[in-house]
Amino acid sequence: MLTTYSVTHLLEHTAALEAEKAALPESTSPQSADPKKKTISPLPTTNDSQLQLRSELAEALRSNGQLQTRVKAAEAELLKLRAKTKTDSRNIEELERERIALSRKIRDRGDEHKVKGKLLEVCFTESGILSKAILTRYARIYKTRLCLWRSNSICLIKLPKS
Repeated sequence: MLTTYSVTHLLEHTAALEAEKAALPESTSPQSADPKKKTISPLPTTNDSQLQLRSELAEALRSNGQLQTRVKAAEAELLKLRAKTKTDSRNIEELERERIALSRKIRDRGDEHKVKGKLLEVCFTESGILSKAILTRYARIYKTRLCLWRSNSICLIKLPKS
């Protein structure tokens, strides 16, 4: 199966060979020893305009092949870049979703820290109040027991009232 490239390459090569054959002067064709005899040339004589046209055709075919090669390379590069763009846009969307989720987590943790701070403040305040109440209670109990002990052991010293 011939591809477009191989057909174009073959046409370019053929046109270039024909242009070279036409450009060769007749003196290079084989002649007999007798100059009076007319020799038949393998190619009919062509004029300058035909030679010019053949060379232009060869040049056009060559440049056409080069341009087709460049177009194919550009199309391949375009397809590659489009695929890369799709994957990049998917990656960007995924990273954006991840960024939003992480910022939401940060905000939630900040709120949690505020609540925990307030809870700790309340706990410390309550524990301070409870500690003071417990100490006051133990002080009264100690005072009461001390007074009872002194009254049982007939203590003459009175404790100051608090």
